[in-house]
Amino acid sequence: MADSTYSSAETIAWLAANAHRVQAKIRERRAAPEMRKAELRLFPAPEAASYIPVSYARFRQLLADTRTELPQGERIGGNNRTGFSVDDLRQIRDWQYQITKEDQYFSKRRPGEKLAVIATANFKGGAAKTTTACHLAQYFAFRGYRTLAIDLDPQASMTGIMGYDPNIDLYDDMETQDFKSILGPLLGACPLKDVILKTHVSGLDFVGSNVNLQVAEYDLVAMADKPSSEFFLQLSKSIQGVEQDYDIVVVDCPPSLNLTTMNGICAANAVLIPAPAHMIDFASTGSFLHLLSVTLKDIMTTYGFDHHIDLLRILITRFSAASQDENRVANWMGQEFDEYLMTQRMVMTDSLKHSGNRIETLYETPDPRSRKTLYRGIDAMNAVNQEFETLLLRHVWGREIDSLAQTAA
Repeated sequence: MADSTYSSAETIAWLAANAHRVQAKIRERRAAPEMRKAELRLFPAPEAASYIPVSYARFRQLLADTRTELPQGERIGGNNRTGFSVDDLRQIRDWQYQITKEDQYFSKRRPGEKLAVIATANFKGGAAKTTTACHLAQYFAFRGYRTLAIDLDPQASMTGIMGYDPNIDLYDDMETQDFKSILGPLLGACPLKDVILKTHVSGLDFVGSNVNLQVAEYDLVAMADKPSSEFFLQLSKSIQGVEQDYDIVVVDCPPSLNLTTMNGICAANAVLIPAPAHMIDFASTGSFLHLLSVTLKDIMTTYGFDHHIDLLRILITRFSAASQDENRVANWMGQEFDEYLMTQRMVMTDSLKHSGNRIETLYETPDPRSRKTLYRGIDAMNAVNQEFETLLLRHVWGREIDSLAQTAA
């Protein structure tokens, strides 16, 4: 197609038509039986132990305890390896808590502990925001928390990772007001419980998104003209309707500071900002932090709404230890952000790259030929998630706990 033959509008229309054909092929591929999300893989014993979390030696002692009939796992792969399900982990962890009464083994909210709502947000697309949110949500389910993940991004990347096609499974019929996505609750058209879906991970529920979520921006702007704070509290009010059903909610915000993102921030008592240590990319993180502070101040001043965030952290993502430039930027971030920068970093491993191409998390990746490569990536991701869980237990729920990672050592 020669550019000179067609107008700009015609060229874009031609590209759009071809994009639809590519999208149709992708949907057809994702609908193939081998691509559908099935029950999550079983965890080999050493990995299973890390989600209790206890050492492998302690894990074996628990299984051998004659005072109870704990799950012994199932044979997986070769070499007589044993695998455990998420439900198996829950039973083993409950027994460990009965023995020790230590907080790190009590993966539920206690009376008086508020629902933990975590928002992942940043300006920059490609900052690993969705990767962070999905791994965190699945990890919390492995740890035994009743977890809900919410996709607030019209691009619906989290929706795909959770096993749903945003254009088919979550189609919103605007004419009949039949909503399947988070759009309905954001518009106040239906309660959140009406659009909650199950996932292939035991203990993890999900609310999806699709491109129609762009419509919410217009309605939220209309609400902003009214003398109330409703326009940025729609998500918060929706979550309150299911508060008793969950311990933790993970919200994946879009890569912008629009009213949808502000709904995510204002619903959250914990905010995690993924930020690559790349010289070009980091400028957007600084801009995001500045505009977020200005916006929150405006909301507080205009509406008298004092929003308190119990836990705020920045996470270095897509990190390559071999890069001198990334190490330099990471060191500068540590000097300037102090305790607000997480100690652990999300390392960009080959396994993480491949899992993204397969629309899955590291935790879902099938057993490869080189298990060492995969488990290096999983160990690095778990180190991030364990650190954030420790911070959440301490700052949101007020529990006295030093480190989950030390417990598993």
